[in-house]
Amino acid sequence: MFIETTGNFDGSWAILNTDGTNFEACPWCLSFQYHMNGPDIGTLSVVARNTTSSLSSMWTKTGQQPNPDSWKTATIDIPQYSNLHITIKATREADDQGDIAIDNINLKSGTCTCKY
Repeated sequence: MFIETTGNFDGSWAILNTDGTNFEACPWCLSFQYHMNGPDIGTLSVVARNTTSSLSSMWTKTGQQPNPDSWKTATIDIPQYSNLHITIKATREADDQGDIAIDNINLKSGTCTCKY
């Protein structure tokens, strides 16, 4: 997933959802690589919910990250939900310098510290 600030409107966003899945009710470990570079990028966030609950923030990064030319790894424990829905959202701020990207998304049952 990639969002570039060039040519977009303030507050533009890109969303990746797991809607329509039938995940079993157990803890999950979500991991992915992310890249956030440029003065005009906004926020990269992960939220989770079940079909009846409101969104719960699991992880957030805002603005250009340290050593911006390098990919970083996010490893996020997602608590047990029935009929889990995960949303990864990237937003941009004003002006047009920068981008946010994610890659190598992995979702495994169990906590992130659990041995697979």
